[in-house]
Amino acid sequence: MVSLDRYQAYRQAAKELNHQIMDALVERAVLMRAARALDIARGDTFVFESEAEMNVLMDYALYEYRRRGQALVQVYREQTTALSPLQRELLDGMCQSYTSLFRITAVQATASTMVLADRLQQREDVPLVDIMFSRTAAPGMLLFTRVVPLAGMNMTAGIAFAFPGDAEAQLLRRYKRLNKRIKADTDSARRLVVFFQLNRTEGIEVSFA
Repeated sequence: MVSLDRYQAYRQAAKELNHQIMDALVERAVLMRAARALDIARGDTFVFESEAEMNVLMDYALYEYRRRGQALVQVYREQTTALSPLQRELLDGMCQSYTSLFRITAVQATASTMVLADRLQQREDVPLVDIMFSRTAAPGMLLFTRVVPLAGMNMTAGIAFAFPGDAEAQLLRRYKRLNKRIKADTDSARRLVVFFQLNRTEGIEVSFA
């Protein structure tokens, strides 16, 4: 049985860690490189279509931007010693996080959990704890998100793009085509950029409460 108290503690710690990493490592030049990769920069100005896109910019900066070959979450993990056991456990999970397109195969709203099938890496039965999505999502829906593996549970890093279930074949075709055109340092970065673009044209609006 998943401990929701533990989940809430992880969530609060994640918010605090994100702010700490941003303050320590993310300069405007980093954000501009992330914005240009996502094609949301016009000159030196950020151009967002929604407030949620600011979270995508931060996600790219923390997880996809590379400094001497390392993501900033990894840089912070190596250079910071003043962390609580919970923060260190969470930061380890953040360093092992990954993105993919998932199909929701089951929802247990009372337990705030879902079961996902990874449609890019062909993995079944990926459990995920998420209070909001477990109450609003339905089996069959597609979800692109960043999964953070932790002791006893998986949770999202905060970003998510939702798509209709019947759009899977089309999304996978477009992903394969667009992925070849994206210039980025890693497959993970290209994946985020492609699904960010697809979300703008094919996605279902997601409200983050």
